[in-house]
Amino acid sequence: MNKRILILIILLLAVAVGIGLLTPILIHLYSVKVASEISADGILGYIVGYLSFITTGSLALYAIFQTSNSNNIAQKYNDIAQQYNDITNQLLDMENNNFQLKIRPFVTITKYEFKVYSQSEILNNSNKTFFVVDDWDGASNTYGLTLRITNTTESFLSFEFDKTQDENDNWHLSVAGENNIKSKKIFLMSGESQEIVLLADREFFLKQKSNRVLITILLENRFAEKYKMTIEMVFTLIYQDVYENKIIAYIYFQNYQISPADLNYNMKKLKEDNAKK
Repeated sequence: MNKRILILIILLLAVAVGIGLLTPILIHLYSVKVASEISADGILGYIVGYLSFITTGSLALYAIFQTSNSNNIAQKYNDIAQQYNDITNQLLDMENNNFQLKIRPFVTITKYEFKVYSQSEILNNSNKTFFVVDDWDGASNTYGLTLRITNTTESFLSFEFDKTQDENDNWHLSVAGENNIKSKKIFLMSGESQEIVLLADREFFLKQKSNRVLITILLENRFAEKYKMTIEMVFTLIYQDVYENKIIAYIYFQNYQISPADLNYNMKKLKEDNAKK
């Protein structure tokens, strides 16, 4: 109840009291001119009854005022409690989102280089995982695009290469050698890196100028939650250095995108892996 209503109630009570007090006075003044059977006892009873009425009315109005005031205070406390609950829920959501970001696996390609690899290195190297992306006889030295994959999160993760694809479907992906089949799934602690090598002959790589290749990687966090990540590999320039007899390339890795892996896709991969075993 605001101040204006309170002032109005006080004025009404004052008017009622004034009327109650003036009424017997006026009756007394005009009683000599008007025939009346009102006695002193009647006037006294009237005053007592009127005062009781004023008292009862005042108490009722005061009770109404207090009830309204209590309701206003309770509403304010309810509003404060609701605001507190909203802030608490927002903080919980922020904390949950922060936790989800922390446990979500994520890798970046931090380094790349072209190098010639021998058959022995490809089949026996345990520090790198080799994939064939184009026709290669497997019996001679070949070029490899080495990609360093780094775990940039704060927790453990595992990953494996799924596929490489360009607009013309010239890229494919297959594991080179038995040793690489065993190490196809790679485990990384926070901040650790592992090198992946994409194998093809020199002519294949030299034709990649201005080409865009989409790399798909399957990731898994420490809670066995699976994610699919795509990275766009853009060959802005690539050529053969005739003096040093090596490939020079300028490659950009962009449009990193990650999302929960499709369940049907995961089941298909699981059946394929079980079939291989």
